[in-house]
Amino acid sequence: MKSMPFPAPSPAPSRTRELGLYATVVAVTLVVIAVTLRLWHIDLRVPLNYDGDALLISSHFKTIIETGWYLEQPLLGAPSGQEYFDWKIADNLGMFFGLLMRPFTSDFGVVQNLYYLVGYPLAAVTATWLLRRVGVSRPMTAALAVLFAIAPYHFVRAEAHMWLASYYPIPLAIGVVYAIIRGRPIWAWKTGGLHLGRLRIPPAVGTAAILLLVSVSNSYYAFITLLLIAISGVFTILRTRAYRRFFGAVGAGVVVAGTLAAGLIPSTLYALINGTNSSAVLRLPIEAELYSFKFTQLLLPAPQHRVAAFRALRNYYDSVYGSPAETPSLGLVAAAGFLALLGCAFLLLVSFGRRRPLIADGLISKTAALSFLTIVCFLFGTVGGFGTIISFFTSDLRGWNRISIFIAALALAGFGLLADACLRKLSGGLAASTGQRTLWVSVLGASLVLLVGVWDQTGPLLIPNYASLNASYQADQAMADEIEAATSPTAMILQLPYHPFPESMSAQGVLDSNQLRPYLHSHTLRFSGGGVKGRPASDWVQAVERLSARDVITTAVAAGFSGIFIDSADLSPTGTTLASQLQAELGSPTVTSPDGRYRFYTLASAATALRTEADESALSRIGEIAVSPVIAQFLPRFDSYTGLQLLQPYKPRISLDNDRTEPVEVRLKFTLSYTVGAASITATLPDGSRTSLAASSGGTAQELTVTVPPGVTDVSFTATEGAPVVRSGYSPGPVIASNIEVLDVELGRLLEGTAPVAPAKG
Repeated sequence: MKSMPFPAPSPAPSRTRELGLYATVVAVTLVVIAVTLRLWHIDLRVPLNYDGDALLISSHFKTIIETGWYLEQPLLGAPSGQEYFDWKIADNLGMFFGLLMRPFTSDFGVVQNLYYLVGYPLAAVTATWLLRRVGVSRPMTAALAVLFAIAPYHFVRAEAHMWLASYYPIPLAIGVVYAIIRGRPIWAWKTGGLHLGRLRIPPAVGTAAILLLVSVSNSYYAFITLLLIAISGVFTILRTRAYRRFFGAVGAGVVVAGTLAAGLIPSTLYALINGTNSSAVLRLPIEAELYSFKFTQLLLPAPQHRVAAFRALRNYYDSVYGSPAETPSLGLVAAAGFLALLGCAFLLLVSFGRRRPLIADGLISKTAALSFLTIVCFLFGTVGGFGTIISFFTSDLRGWNRISIFIAALALAGFGLLADACLRKLSGGLAASTGQRTLWVSVLGASLVLLVGVWDQTGPLLIPNYASLNASYQADQAMADEIEAATSPTAMILQLPYHPFPESMSAQGVLDSNQLRPYLHSHTLRFSGGGVKGRPASDWVQAVERLSARDVITTAVAAGFSGIFIDSADLSPTGTTLASQLQAELGSPTVTSPDGRYRFYTLASAATALRTEADESALSRIGEIAVSPVIAQFLPRFDSYTGLQLLQPYKPRISLDNDRTEPVEVRLKFTLSYTVGAASITATLPDGSRTSLAASSGGTAQELTVTVPPGVTDVSFTATEGAPVVRSGYSPGPVIASNIEVLDVELGRLLEGTAPVAPAKG
C-alpha cells in the first residue's frame, strides 16, 4: 500500500488543534525554564541578576513605579534630579510592562523578574506562529519553538540586557519579512485574517501590530527589521516586478522607521531645548567589530554548556582567538539548521537552470527565502561585514552580534522544514505505513530533537545563586534602612567618588551601576549619583571631589546635603586620601555595610558648626554655584569619532559648558600635546582674545584664566609652528588637551573666606 504523505499544515488548520499546539508549547517551555532555573527557590522581590547592567534595569522599573515613567527620577542626580533624555533609546516595550504592573506591586524586583520570565513563553508562542506560517509540522514546531525560547542568547542576555533578552517580537517580524520576500501581500484587508467568533481581524491590522511591537521592543531589533524589510522589498521587485508588493514593503518600512522616530521624540526635544550631550553615550566605531560575531562562534557550544569539555573548547576559542563579542552561540539544533540553509543556498545556485533541481520542488521557494535572509543577517553581523561599513557613518550601532537571534529563528525554521522532509521520506519507506504511524514518526522525531536541544541549551551553570543574590539584596536593604534612620526622610546624600553614569568602568574595575544600590532600597532619600554624564547638573561632584576634605564638607552642607556615602571599592589613590581626610574630619562612619565596602557619614554636626560660624549668604552662594559648574571636554573625541568626521574640517578645541545665566570666571588647567613633535599652538578664548602656548609630544602643563559666557563656547587651538597637521590612523588629529580641570574662581574665593569649624566627631 502506498504510504501516506507526512502531515503538513493545512490551509485551514483546526482551531482546536492549533490552540492545543500553542498550549503545549507554553506548558513545555514553562516546565523547562522552571527546572533549568530552579524557580521553586526564587524570591520574586530579588532580581535574578543583581549586579552590573541589571541594576540599571532595576532603577528603570523602580522609577516607573514611583513616577509613572523612566525618563525623570528626582531621587537620583541630586539636587537637580536624573533626566534620562540624553540616553537616546526607544526600547519602550518593557517600560510599558512596568507601567502595566504599577497598580499591582511596588517591588521593582517583582516587575523585573516577571518581565524576564514571561519572555520565555512569549518567545515560544511567537516562534510557533512563525514556524507554522513557514510550513513546519505541528510536532516539529512544538520542539523548535521551545528551543527558540531557551536559546543560549536568552541566558547570556538575561536581566542585565533585559530589552535584548525580550526577543519575542522577532519571529513576528521575520514572518512579515518572509511574506515580503515570498511576494505575498502584507496589507490585505478584505480577505484572510484572524477570526475571533464573528470578528475578523484583517491581515493589515496584524501586520501593523507586529511592526509596532517590534519597533518599540528594542532599537536594534527595529533597525535590523527595517534593514530586512528594505532588502527583501528590493529583492522582490527585482525578481518579480510586483510593484504592489514593493510598495507594501515600503509601507512596512515607514511604519517601523516612524515608530522608532516617535519613540525618540522626548530625547530629540530635550536636545533641542538643552543642547546635545555628546558625552552621554560614547560608542567607538571599532566596537562594530568587537561586538560582531565570527562564523565559528555561532557553531561552538555556549560558554555555560553542561559538558566540561565543550565549555573548555569554547573558552579556548574565545581566549586564544580573541574578540569573544558577547559569546554568541546558536545551539546545536539551530547551528545544524544554519549550516543546512547555507548548504541549500549552495545547492540552489549549482542547480540553477536544471530540469531536476537538487532540492525538492515544494521546498525550493521556502528554503530559498530562509537561506537568503540568513545570509543577509550573517553578512551584517560578521566581523568586517556590512555592520562595519555602517560604522563609518554612525558609531551608535555597534552590537551587530545581536542579529544572531534572527539567524537562530531562521535556522530553526529551516531545520524544521528539512527535518519534516526527511521524516516524510523515512515514513514513506516504512512497510505498511499508515497515517497514524506517520504521525508517530513525526512525534518521535520531534521529541528527539527537543530532548537533544534541551540537553544542549540548558545545564546546572545556568542556575542562579539564590543564596548569594538574597544575601546581597538584603545587605543593601539593611544599609539603606540604617541611612534612612540616621537622616531626615528626604535627605540628600553626596556619593563619592564621582563615577560617570551610565556605561563606564573605573580604573578599580567598578561599574557605574553600583552607585544605584542605595537608591534601589530607599523611597525618599535623594542621591547625587545616577545623573547622566555630560551635563553640569550631573558632573558637579567631579569638581567638588578635587577640593580638600574640609571644602568638600562645606560645599556639601551649603548645597543642602545631609550625609556623604563612600564606596571604598571605587576609590583611586587620591580618593582614598580624601576618604581618610573626611573620616578625620567627621569621625567614625554612622553606617557601615557588613562587608565594610560602603560607609555613610552624617553631616549634622558639621552643618551645625558651619551655620553657626559662617556667613549664611556666603554658604548659600557656595551651594548655588557648586552644583552648577562649568564643565569641559576636549573635541574631537578620540574614542567616538566616525570615518565621516575625518572628512570634516579639523577643529581641536576645549568645549566649555556654562549652565548658568551669568558669565563665570574659571582657571582652566590642562596638558597640551602635539603628537608629531614640538609646536607653538595659538589658543583662541571665548572673548576672541588669543594667546600662544608651547606644546610637545610628551605634553606641556597649561593654565588659562577664562571668562565663560552662558551656554556652550570653545577654547580653540591652531598650530602655528611645528610639523604639519596630519590626520591618519585611529586619530582625529595631532592636537590633544588632556587632564582638564576647571576651577571656579568665585567658588575658590568663597571657600577661602569660609573657614569651617572642625565638627564634633562621632
